[in-house]
Amino acid sequence: MDLCRLVGYIGDSRQDLEKLAEGLKKSAENDTIGNVVHGDGWGYAIHSELGISFYKTKEPIFKDSKPLPPTSGRIHAIIHARRASPDMAVKERFSHPFLAETQDSYVFLAHNGALNEKELRGVLNFEGEACDSELGLRYLVRNGFTTAVAELEKYVKENSALNLLVLQIGKDGGTEVFVNHYYRKAEKGRDKTDYYRLLRQTMSGGTAVFSSTFNKYSFSGEDLDREGLTALSSF
Repeated sequence: MDLCRLVGYIGDSRQDLEKLAEGLKKSAENDTIGNVVHGDGWGYAIHSELGISFYKTKEPIFKDSKPLPPTSGRIHAIIHARRASPDMAVKERFSHPFLAETQDSYVFLAHNGALNEKELRGVLNFEGEACDSELGLRYLVRNGFTTAVAELEKYVKENSALNLLVLQIGKDGGTEVFVNHYYRKAEKGRDKTDYYRLLRQTMSGGTAVFSSTFNKYSFSGEDLDREGLTALSSF
């Protein structure tokens, strides 16, 4: 289980991308909704005409000096800042996004929420080192991620979410960012609806989806008007 802040973008503006990365940095350092710091690593998967850039580290996004990679033309990007659960280690391999390769594409996944790791390990017959988010990606790739997301929702823990950003890069062409928004509210316990909200904003050169904390830092996103897996380009 990780408590995270994340952002996805499709567009033609380098300025948009840098503004969003700065918004994630501020949201991670001072999450005024969750009242936590997301300082247990960060990473990105970014595709443009220059190719694929993939980076992840255990360093906090607000302390890491690594700049975003060069981009040109159309940009597809997902960026994630992590706050590890108490029982999970802070190290690079647990930072998001996670990568899987299929016959037709490369799939990068960033997740906010908590999945039942024990149940997923049983279903996947997997005993290796992995966190719940990586197991979720394994499940989606095995079962066809565009159709299996709804099935994965049954493994979401109460008062948690399956908020996903997926960058899919086709080996024969075609790139897309998908977003999935799902919150499982429990009958008891604190309502975390506000924390797990995903917001959408049309920017100067494209469309972005980001965590609710962004609106505390000069963004003006509106709530996603639908749950389930959706291509960001369709908004």
